[in-house]
Amino acid sequence: MAPCSGCLSRYLRAIVSLQPQQAQRIGQQTFRHRTRIPQSASLWSQRSYATAGTATVERTGSRANDGAGSSKADVSLQASRSVQLDLRPAWKQQGKRAPTIRGAPSPRELQRRISFMKDPLVLADYVRKAIERGQWTTAVETVRLASKQMSCTVSWNHLINEQFVRGRGHEAFRIYNEMKKRGQTPDSHTYTLLLRGFADLAMHPYAVGRALSIYHSLYAPNSPIKPSIIHTNAVLKVCARANDMDSLWGVAAKLPEQGRGAPDNMTWTTILNAVRQSAIKDAIPGEPEETGSRRREKAILEGKKMWEDIVSNWRQGNLRVDEELVGAMGRLLLIGSRPKDWDSVLSLIEQTMDIPRLAPRLGTSARPSIPVAVARSPATETSENEAAQQQNEEEESIGPNGTFAPPDAKTALSRAGRAGTSGRNQAVPLSFAKPTSPTLSLLLQACIKMRAKQLASHYWDLLTDPTGYGIQPDAENIHNYLRIMRLSRSSRDAVALVDRYMIGRTAKVQPTRKTFRIAMSACARDKINPRALDHASELLLQMLTTIEEPDIRTLISYVDLANESAASKDGQVVLNTLSNLNPAIVNIRSFLAYGGHVARQELQASTKGPRSSSSSSFSSSTSLSTSSPLAQQVDKQTKEDALELVRKLISSYDRLLNNGMVPREKYGDLHKERSKLAAFHTRYGNHPGQASWRKKKEEKQKLRDQKRGAKARVQKEEE
Repeated sequence: MAPCSGCLSRYLRAIVSLQPQQAQRIGQQTFRHRTRIPQSASLWSQRSYATAGTATVERTGSRANDGAGSSKADVSLQASRSVQLDLRPAWKQQGKRAPTIRGAPSPRELQRRISFMKDPLVLADYVRKAIERGQWTTAVETVRLASKQMSCTVSWNHLINEQFVRGRGHEAFRIYNEMKKRGQTPDSHTYTLLLRGFADLAMHPYAVGRALSIYHSLYAPNSPIKPSIIHTNAVLKVCARANDMDSLWGVAAKLPEQGRGAPDNMTWTTILNAVRQSAIKDAIPGEPEETGSRRREKAILEGKKMWEDIVSNWRQGNLRVDEELVGAMGRLLLIGSRPKDWDSVLSLIEQTMDIPRLAPRLGTSARPSIPVAVARSPATETSENEAAQQQNEEEESIGPNGTFAPPDAKTALSRAGRAGTSGRNQAVPLSFAKPTSPTLSLLLQACIKMRAKQLASHYWDLLTDPTGYGIQPDAENIHNYLRIMRLSRSSRDAVALVDRYMIGRTAKVQPTRKTFRIAMSACARDKINPRALDHASELLLQMLTTIEEPDIRTLISYVDLANESAASKDGQVVLNTLSNLNPAIVNIRSFLAYGGHVARQELQASTKGPRSSSSSSFSSSTSLSTSSPLAQQVDKQTKEDALELVRKLISSYDRLLNNGMVPREKYGDLHKERSKLAAFHTRYGNHPGQASWRKKKEEKQKLRDQKRGAKARVQKEEE
């Protein structure tokens, strides 16, 4: 059957001469999906007459009622004239707008759009918006067609960056090769995107090789782009994240000491971080502690040698020392096992930030040693010659001209001074690094290593003083300070710190489950203090009123403290402790049934990739699926912790009842509470992977019913 509307209308007119019922049936069967035929039977069985008065309708279905004796030809002619076909599209018949074309536009349409974009910047903006809308095919085809007419390097850069955002290094490298084949010359930013992208994908085996090939191609004689320190820093980051130290030292060895391409602060930061990570990651499972200690000390010695060059260039005005560079060197010192390496962090801060040391140098008469608990373990002891050599190195590092010695004067010769018109050297003040919250964390970590609670308090007061450095502590600063209070068993100070910086009116930091867990552990270590349980109760109230889902490990520590503290012999104190947990016990059912969604959210926040903040629609943040292995692990751990909490609560009730620590009239209520907890534990305490006894019983009963039914059918057939 021809599809055009003209043929359909002629075919319909040809069959009108049939009987009305037959024609209507044929029209409905044949044109059900192509034409819309009015459903009224009057098209086949009625005729209309126009008169001067009103219009009259005469039945024509029966020849007996036809007084005029009209012939079949007249009936067919009149019926064909009365048929009106609606051959418009369905969307127009329904009064709707024309449907939009799905998929990528045709090449002709893309070419028409490109004709209006004469400026490459306008084209690049169009491609970027298309990528953000998820129209990847449109963006790629547009760039390919535009490459025949203009230079569109920026648009190609958008495509390369989007593939790296999606984690597709192979596709990004393929687009880079296609870009060159289509006659588009990569610019400096193209190589930067490639090298930084491979740095984010450094865990893949091809990342280092391709990054090095791209970087070395910049040194080719015919390369239009010459390598800069930005490219060098990017390729060094690839090698550092892949823990390929041989390639890293090979790239760093070719850098000039001065001039174009000389190392800057980011270069030294990357190298120092790589040395520290290599010393940590190269550990072999089961190796002796002495071997690991020597490897870390060797890494620290390499870092000190590099730091001498850094300080020399800094004092000459050839290098800017910032907080990130200072932090890289400080974290390298903290991986050592020698107390003087930890103490050198204070000298490092004094040297680069002009923050005075608040404690004498370790090894001097004013401070000969640190507590015995943090002294070097016997496994890390070395021979007498090595010990003497290390002692000499330590004395050199803290001497007047040592590695971390502060400047003798607050002035140095800078480039601006040497380039003065007078031809004489002019004294220009050194540019010290400005401390912020990472510097405070570095100092607190050094104090944790040395167990110096008083020293940490002095640095905290100095750096957070609004009239001084005015550093606003962040969550990491507060957590490190809480760890120091845990070491010193300062439960009162820990609760006061949380209340001041996270709970009070002037608080600017939101507390997390981790915050209360560390603070509660500080109270647990202070269990000899009679007021430790009161401080823990205050902390528990803060947790229940500030965070959505209380931390179960914190609740377990609170119950342990109630059973082991100095006030645990008082039954009323233990009873008050259990009553304080009532709001949290109400949520145990949800913990056991659904797990902890807050813990899952914290896991998702901690596992975000480095490029997850991209504006691309692909990298938009999504909730962590409950079926993922990490989410299942979090839920499993949450349920296990909840069951452990229930067991400890049952043990506390048994202790009160068995030892007669409460009045006799309270036994009934305590028995009821214990029975509820025991029922919870019985219901949810089955071994993971095994069905409950109820489910097993139901399955056995179902199997017995099936056997009985089969036996009854067999007997019925035999009868």
